[in-house]
Amino acid sequence: MGQCYNSIVVPASADDVWAKLRNFHDFSWSANVITKVDIVGDKGANEIGAQRKLNDAFEETLLELNDDDRSMRYSIDNGPPPIRSTTTSAQPRSSPSPRPANASSCGSPTTPPKTMPLWASSATPSTTACSTT
Repeated sequence: MGQCYNSIVVPASADDVWAKLRNFHDFSWSANVITKVDIVGDKGANEIGAQRKLNDAFEETLLELNDDDRSMRYSIDNGPPPIRSTTTSAQPRSSPSPRPANASSCGSPTTPPKTMPLWASSATPSTTACSTT
């Protein structure tokens, strides 16, 4: 299976980015992409096992949340093709030097992203599909 790595540099501190990302049910930071979030079940936004449905299409579950290293991992349990199910992780990091505004790369587990991202996301899709459009 292929892996896809994406990153973006955000003009904010890693702590500020983490403060937004760690709320599994809040997509106010992505209003132009995620237009609808349905909370599924009774788990809180920061509880392992919290579930959500995005844009009536993607069903996701929070698997890990670690404030010490500002990381999270969640699964896409059901979604439209080509991503039926996958596990994704995100981790805001401080960038040691200026980088391009929108940097992303596709590769394998042995080919890391070419940038030092403030936001890093990696996914292992159930189908081999990798796009950086």
